[in-house]
Amino acid sequence: MKEPEVPSFSGNQVVWILAAAPLIGTLVQAGASGLTHKDPGSLWGISVLLNLILSAADAEMLKRRGVDPDKAGLNIAWLVPLYLHRRAEALGHSQAYLLTWLSTFGISLMFSVM
Repeated sequence: MKEPEVPSFSGNQVVWILAAAPLIGTLVQAGASGLTHKDPGSLWGISVLLNLILSAADAEMLKRRGVDPDKAGLNIAWLVPLYLHRRAEALGHSQAYLLTWLSTFGISLMFSVM
């Protein structure tokens, strides 16, 4: 009996972490706020930096896998929602990364106004 094939997520770990980055960034901001006694809103750069690092890391990983970032329109890693949209199109994936990022961004905004 042949074993069922398990879908490979190899190469997509970073993009899924990127998709959750707004929420992760908000949690890190809250932790940093507790340590520094600063307002979490004043630490917004943590989330921005996290998104930039993860999108650049994902773009570099794709480049090592043979995807030309310029041809695929992925040279915009600094603009995360557009990067995620173009990445999905270039690789023939669904827009799940983008929808997840937008959802976690919305949730992080709700946390920031509390």
